[in-house]
Amino acid sequence: MKTLLIINGYSGTGKTTVSKLFAQQHKFALINQDYFQFGVNAAGQPPRHLTKDEKEIAFEDILDIAENYMEKSHDILIEGALVSISPENPVNILALETLGKKHDYRTVRVEFIAKDSVTMGRMKERGIVVQKDSYEKLKQAAKKEESLGVHVIDTSEKTPEQVVKVIEEIIFNS
Repeated sequence: MKTLLIINGYSGTGKTTVSKLFAQQHKFALINQDYFQFGVNAAGQPPRHLTKDEKEIAFEDILDIAENYMEKSHDILIEGALVSISPENPVNILALETLGKKHDYRTVRVEFIAKDSVTMGRMKERGIVVQKDSYEKLKQAAKKEESLGVHVIDTSEKTPEQVVKVIEEIIFNS
């Protein structure tokens, strides 16, 4: 059975770094939400925040790409801040799970968390300024995810390689 791995978490928890490493090591197709959600594109245009309609279209694009990979029987890793923090920022993570079931994929959800000092430090290193209001909304949305039986990994004191090992344990030894 093929795997759909969803790595979710708020900014600065290590999602992108770990996802790239894991996908490369295990030959998973990698879909990065940021490329869709923030208007990052191959044409080199600067990223921008999207409207609600554009975000919905971007998420539909993620679903379409995931389904294309599923039709070709690829293991898939989708990573991003895949939580809804407001009606203006909709993300329906259950749509990803439904898509996985449709194609007989085992869906594994992993939630990354980290101490505030760690995430803020990581974002500062990247020159990312996050409004405290948005950051708090993301943290609250992440807490809701924890209560749904999602595998939670605190990345505060782990290297990316150590986090990959934890995910390997979850996927390959469960």
